Amino acid sequence: MFYSSRISKGLLKRALLISKFKLIADSMKQKDRQKLLKFMQDRFSGLKSSYKSFNRIHFHLKDGTSFLRVHNPKQYGDNLNGKRPMIDFVIKTKKYAIGFESGTSDMAKATLRVAVPIFSKDKTKELLGVMEFGVDFAVIVKETLSYLKNLYQNNIYAKILLHENVLSMQNASVYAEFNK
Repeated sequence: MFYSSRISKGLLKRALLISKFKLIADSMKQKDRQKLLKFMQDRFSGLKSSYKSFNRIHFHLKDGTSFLRVHNPKQYGDNLNGKRPMIDFVIKTKKYAIGFESGTSDMAKATLRVAVPIFSKDKTKELLGVMEFGVDFAVIVKETLSYLKNLYQNNIYAKILLHENVLSMQNASVYAEFNK
């Protein structure tokens, strides 16, 4: 989808930029959740105003443990190792990843995610963990279909796409079924 591609490229650019802040690396290395939360709250608000569907910033430690969900700071400490393939990939390869992945909560269903590694800012450049941005897939679908509706108002294919069953997709497994 062109729309999700545009969003993912914009989010990747911002994630890579934000991931370079020394305060983020220091907070993760010192395991100072409050310092990181305070720093990231304004950035979270800014991203939400830039992207209507932006709904999460999540930090993971290098062992796969959830360190901080900026969107839900009271939920942390759960180990997602083996449950979140994208995070596992970033930890293993030390490279960024972009894609659709369901999370572990109901709120996290069908999310376009951008995950980037966080490295220490000292000489070692040690992997400290992963920072992840998320955008609600259902909103992406609605905005894309709205665009198609305006572009192809009299096109039967666009009308079929706009059927409410497509708009109600809430689950990445449904999305995966469409792409088999």
